[in-house]
Amino acid sequence: MNKSQKILLFLLLAICFVCCRKTTCNRYTDLYAPNNTLYTGYLDVGFDDDVTGLGFLFYTKFNATTPEEIAAAPTLIWLNGGPGASSMEGAFFENGPYRVLNISNMMVVEQNENAWTKNFNVLFIDQPIAVGFSRSAKDEYLPVNEAQVAEQFYKGLLNFYTSGCYSDTIYHKSPLFITGESYCGKYIPNIAAEILKQNNQADITGNLKIPLKGISIGDPLLDPQHQLYFLGQYGIENNLISYSTYFQVNNILTRMKQHFDQNMYEEAADDYDEAMETFMSKAFTELENPYNYNIGPYPDQYVKHFCQTYIQNFGFDKDHEYDSTSGKISNSLKHDVFVPNGIPALVSVLEQNLPVIIYNGNYDIQVNSPGISYAVNNFEWYGKQIFSELPMKDLHISDEQGNQKVIGSIKVYDQFIYALLDAAGHLAPYDQPSSVNYLINNFVNKTLGRDTTNEFRSFRKYTVEY
Repeated sequence: MNKSQKILLFLLLAICFVCCRKTTCNRYTDLYAPNNTLYTGYLDVGFDDDVTGLGFLFYTKFNATTPEEIAAAPTLIWLNGGPGASSMEGAFFENGPYRVLNISNMMVVEQNENAWTKNFNVLFIDQPIAVGFSRSAKDEYLPVNEAQVAEQFYKGLLNFYTSGCYSDTIYHKSPLFITGESYCGKYIPNIAAEILKQNNQADITGNLKIPLKGISIGDPLLDPQHQLYFLGQYGIENNLISYSTYFQVNNILTRMKQHFDQNMYEEAADDYDEAMETFMSKAFTELENPYNYNIGPYPDQYVKHFCQTYIQNFGFDKDHEYDSTSGKISNSLKHDVFVPNGIPALVSVLEQNLPVIIYNGNYDIQVNSPGISYAVNNFEWYGKQIFSELPMKDLHISDEQGNQKVIGSIKVYDQFIYALLDAAGHLAPYDQPSSVNYLINNFVNKTLGRDTTNEFRSFRKYTVEY
């Protein structure tokens, strides 16, 4: 063997020993969801190590087992917010095939009659890296802003379609929708904008065009510069606080605005925390849940234990310590929380004709409905004037006897939908699952708010071609 051959052999061996997290797709049977095929694994986000990757659970639609049956159903991605919250909260407490509940201090697994997996394939992704089942080899990899969050997510999702569970081109026919809640008011618009940007460059980059067809965000932190000043008003309107407390809360929010005006975003976030603490501690009656003033704490205490003892056995790294909230991501994105980057991304996706629905529960204190209503009616986009002048219309569903029931209110213009849900809090899919199901099913099927738009015949209807 000559010198050149030895060098070549050495390089080949070196390449073989380079470890990196590869996108995986492991198939399992979940005993609690026998009619949904379960896939798990990691999505490679571009770092050359054997640790960093986004962990996911993927439940196929109920009774869909063949590639043809799976591809025939729309695919929904679900993301929780935080920043730092695991999407397993959605999977096992809100909209997955079953729910893990605390009932009388005992863990109870109940079938979810309103599971999204009855109609759709649902992909639950823990993101950003270091959240839930996701991992990061180095703290320097952790995102510090929405641009980095979106870039890492896009790389992982692209790998899902090219080397993961959807690498067979038949699955590319399934329309994709990204859904989530809370801090996803910032996550999802930025992720969608990144996907659309990459799709627009696909002819140059050669990358696959991801079949994104719409986004849905519940109870979102969307526009903190403008939506958070209504906390005191919300307390008065719902008879939760006195006028004395109202003025105390507003004084804190005035200071928050001063910090906003000086781009002191972390200080502004601390101010809002103080305003919430004042609100909760000085309410007329003891409020146990800032996310739903009408109930006690959400009974989700066993979700973390369930993931650690059951779900982690399905293809996730055995040495990883799962947690439902990532302190590392909370810290790395602390400055990002109140940075005004949600609205610009939302405008971008609307300008590219991507359908958007935003909904909010009227029992949510933390992200209250007057603030969301102000935000959606006042941000600058091409439909602002018309949308802001449209009245909210009653939103109806039919019960089992065929009777009409009002579940909230809604308005629609072009590709933008806003809905306010009655008797729902921050975790609306848990509080009012049938109402959220109605929204999601009709949004995906392009029938939501059709009667509303028909009243304004000069406007374009909410439509998009799959």
